[in-house]
Formats: sequence, structure tokens, C-alpha cells
Amino acid sequence: FDWKIDARKFEIGMPNLLGLTMSRVGLKILAEADMNTIENHNLDLSGYCIEKIKALGLNVITSEMDNLRMGIVAVRYERAHDLWQFLFNIGIDTWCHGDLFRVDPHIFNNRDDIDRLLDGIRQFLRST
Repeated sequence: FDWKIDARKFEIGMPNLLGLTMSRVGLKILAEADMNTIENHNLDLSGYCIEKIKALGLNVITSEMDNLRMGIVAVRYERAHDLWQFLFNIGIDTWCHGDLFRVDPHIFNNRDDIDRLLDGIRQFLRST
């Protein structure tokens, strides 16, 4: 193995051809969509998510005000990693770090997805 001394040292290997191919459809949807429609959709989903997660008694730290948020819903929860793992195991993709649990609904999601997330959170809370 020899280190390259020219621009080839920045090559990262084989591109993810499958990922590039699959992302094409999503990028086409975004390119054809009206950005105001996407923004309104994201605000609706994040607002719905905030309202319902708060109703479960969790500490949502994302603002409820439309002009102060977008699609990210952040929750402080001491068992954030356990909640993330539980949801991951039932096929729900979220994010956590430390005591921060995060949900990122976007144009590809709908209220049924949020309801499924909420059902998962309820299952987790009942099991603990």
C-alpha cells in the first residue's frame, strides 16, 4: 500500500451506485415540488408530532411556533437511547444522543407515520 501524493489521495473509493440510483426518485419529487408545499407539510407534521408527544408527558424542547421551527422535533428524555433502540427494533427510524431524542418528519412522511411513531413510544412507555 502506497500513499498517493497527488489529487488521488482524496478519492474515497467506489461511489454508492445503488444509493445514487435510488435517490434519483426522491430528488425528482423534491425538484418538482413547490417549496411552500413542502414547508407547510413539514410544519403540519412537526406540529402534530409535538402536540401528541407532549400529550404523552415527554419534554419536547422544539418550539410550537411555526416561525421558530421546521421539521425537527427534539425531546429531552433520560432514556433516549433505550427509546431509540426500541423504535429501531420495530422499524421506526429516529435519532438520539445523550438525553436528546429526535424525530425528523419530512415530505416523504405523513400523519400515519407519526401515528405509528406515537404507537411505538406508547408501547415503550408501557413496557418500562
